[in-house]
Amino acid sequence: MVPVNRMLTKILHTYLKRRKKETNYDEGFLFPTVHGNSLKERDMKTIINRLRYCLTFHFTWHQLRHTFATELVRNNFDIFNISRILGHTKIDTTKIYLSVDTHRLKKQLDNINLFA
Repeated sequence: MVPVNRMLTKILHTYLKRRKKETNYDEGFLFPTVHGNSLKERDMKTIINRLRYCLTFHFTWHQLRHTFATELVRNNFDIFNISRILGHTKIDTTKIYLSVDTHRLKKQLDNINLFA
């Protein structure tokens, strides 16, 4: 199971309707190969390499994952849910993302009145 927000859900529904209309393919995998099979690691590597070429900068799977987790932290997403989404078995593995945004930490501390 992959959790997605409302905006992505709408985009995926539009994609699935369009895919069914244009290809008459309506079952199996969300992003199938042209033969209707699941994408393999080599397929994903090909897609990422093409994307890198179009974007003209290098990135890795790990960087995409790290950026995603960091953005969740920056948007005040619960660390326990981030851990679940990333598939970490220990919360300590996920805690590394909490130390990423020290600017945000300082801003939050500046905005709190501890002794009011």
